[in-house]
Amino acid sequence: MGVYVTTSAIFTLLPGLDATGTTALVDTHIVRAEGMVNGMLSKKYTVPFTSTAVPPIIRQLVEDYSCYFTMRSLYTRDSQNKSDWTAEFRDLASVTLMEIVNNKVALVDTAGSVLPETIIASSTTRNYAPVFELDTDTSWSIDDDRLDTISSQRTP
Repeated sequence: MGVYVTTSAIFTLLPGLDATGTTALVDTHIVRAEGMVNGMLSKKYTVPFTSTAVPPIIRQLVEDYSCYFTMRSLYTRDSQNKSDWTAEFRDLASVTLMEIVNNKVALVDTAGSVLPETIIASSTTRNYAPVFELDTDTSWSIDDDRLDTISSQRTP
């Protein structure tokens, strides 16, 4: 069972779905959807969100993905028999998730406050070419001035 969404929430969104033999299937897809959403947001936010502080839009995304995965696994889909309404769950969730990732939509908590992004340390030498890659190692040498400087710093 997932952290963000309950199985009963999915059965509410899919009222024609019989809970008798599908509860384990729905639980599996909730966990799968949560993993997917957490994976996409892990570079921006501390995930998983706590069960008491899940942003409402995250619950919605997990519900939509869970509904899509559940319906996709229950019904055959081929080129002639497609359920466009089930694909809408996935499409809407995917668009919204990418808008969050690309900073077009902010995550807000249940009180309406914008959640801060996690600060990820980055290297200041990301595009820096190391000196040792500038020429062959046989042409390396130490500058004479550097040796004099080191020598003068050692003597009192």
